[in-house]
Amino acid sequence: MKIKKGIPMINKHLSLLAYQKLVYIQRLFSVNDHPVSINESWISADLVPGIIEGGLMNGHLSSTLAERYDLKPARTENSVEALNASAATSHLLEIGYN
Repeated sequence: MKIKKGIPMINKHLSLLAYQKLVYIQRLFSVNDHPVSINESWISADLVPGIIEGGLMNGHLSSTLAERYDLKPARTENSVEALNASAATSHLLEIGYN
């Protein structure tokens, strides 16, 4: 989890001004203790002060947003993208890197 400066495409999608900072959260999802996917979430940093220091409650973003910040997402958007894995992603997913 880290704070990032505004990213035009993401800020626009989140209806944020270009300069507004974002919280970037990357989570590894596993099935039967085998990593299967990487999830990336972007949230306006203004909505979640202290989330970096406080971390996610029990590793759950939705619980953290609801209980700590009284935020209930009106909608979420999921997408699946098949890519050639970078060395870092290959390491996370425990797959070979070419």
